[in-house]
Amino acid sequence: MVGEGGSSSPAAASVAMSGRQRKDALGVILDSDDGVTTMLGWTPDDLVGKRILDFLHPDDRDLVVDRWIVMLHDGVEHRRTRVRHRHRDGHHVVVDIVNRNHLETGGYVDSELLLADEGAPEEVDGPPMTTGLGSAEIISSLARAHDRLLLRIIDNLPTGVVQVGFNGRVLLMNSQAKTLLGVSDATTTAGLFAHVDEAERDDVLEAVADTLHHARHREFAVTLRRPGDETPRELTLDMRALHDETRLLSGAVLCLDDVTEANRLRAELEWRASMDDLTRCHNRNAILEVLQRALLAGSDVAVVYIDVDRFKTINDRYGHAAGDRLLVGVADRLAEAVRASDRIGRIGGDEFLVVCPDTIDPGDALAMADRLAAMLCTDHDLGPVRLPILVSIGVAHAATAGTGADALIAAADSAMYEAKRRRSGVPQLYLPKEDETPERTAHPAAHRPRTNEDGPAVGRRRTDPALSPPGDAATGTDPAH
Repeated sequence: MVGEGGSSSPAAASVAMSGRQRKDALGVILDSDDGVTTMLGWTPDDLVGKRILDFLHPDDRDLVVDRWIVMLHDGVEHRRTRVRHRHRDGHHVVVDIVNRNHLETGGYVDSELLLADEGAPEEVDGPPMTTGLGSAEIISSLARAHDRLLLRIIDNLPTGVVQVGFNGRVLLMNSQAKTLLGVSDATTTAGLFAHVDEAERDDVLEAVADTLHHARHREFAVTLRRPGDETPRELTLDMRALHDETRLLSGAVLCLDDVTEANRLRAELEWRASMDDLTRCHNRNAILEVLQRALLAGSDVAVVYIDVDRFKTINDRYGHAAGDRLLVGVADRLAEAVRASDRIGRIGGDEFLVVCPDTIDPGDALAMADRLAAMLCTDHDLGPVRLPILVSIGVAHAATAGTGADALIAAADSAMYEAKRRRSGVPQLYLPKEDETPERTAHPAAHRPRTNEDGPAVGRRRTDPALSPPGDAATGTDPAH
């Protein structure tokens, strides 16, 4: 054996020349054989559960960690690493360690410890052990090993990494960056971003130049159209300036991530949070937000409140599938009839609300309601049966009903019930009592409520006798809805 001072031990000839250990991925000893005990004095009970680093000379630990990481990354047998291992009696023994990676198949690393022949060179690709080397050579060798390890780490990062020189030349590009950008041999930033959407490319190159010339940190998103991709990819880019040891600007490092799926999932979650799954209209909360934003933007807002007559009867008689099909049909017809700026929401089981911004005259809102009635009060295919469907429609305008969302909806709801009471098929415009709005502006369509004498917006309303409760026609009672 050889102590720290290098003196020979008289017991060296009788010491075992090798031993074996098993370790986990973190270098914790799982098992140790008799050869290790004979060579180093430690029993299995002394070693199991402890890290191998705890038994090595402090100056050798960084090198062992570097070699361990390389071995784990390469996934194959690692060649000899020469270290000074502490003996149980306190002195250090020079041993060569060979690690064989069996983590994938057995869940352990097999380590062979060999009593070192100090005259033989270390059989490794990396830097040799410090024994017999000068300080400059040791430092240089360790630096090269660290550089190789760093390059391996960078090349296996899930993030794309590109290093650009101050002159715009590409100095380094890891595998992920090549995959994300769809380029493998780019030498300039222009080549690097060859597949960026043409409308965005100049902005990207300008941002890169800004970082290289002014050391500004830039973050931006780009759309990538790589050859072979059916749909564009969305990338985020984070560019930061690099400085040399004299603090002079030497280039930049660019990190890239593909956020296509993340953006898609975010959009889907946002859609689900704001849309009604059945009708694909805005849900109640979302349409209320739309209305509040429209009112904040100005007072020229109208709402159209729509209720499907006798929906409960249809649901009970023909089943929920037929009722769902009716609601989808109503939503589809509303979408065809409204303006591009209007928004449709489902605010209840069979109730819909259309928000109409930029509607100066209440008469325009009433004309919109007439168009909706014409689209909706016709036959609908419910699957097992085709039925004529009737709706009751109420209209309210911010100029006469107030500029609060709740008040406007309540006014439209009141007008809708007036339409349902009249059973005329004519949309009704909400008009408050004269003493409630002394300063209201008179509008041509707001002088009086719509009446039957105005004529229905559509042809004569048809009813399905099968849907009329017994005695309904005779008694004139309000139909169920």
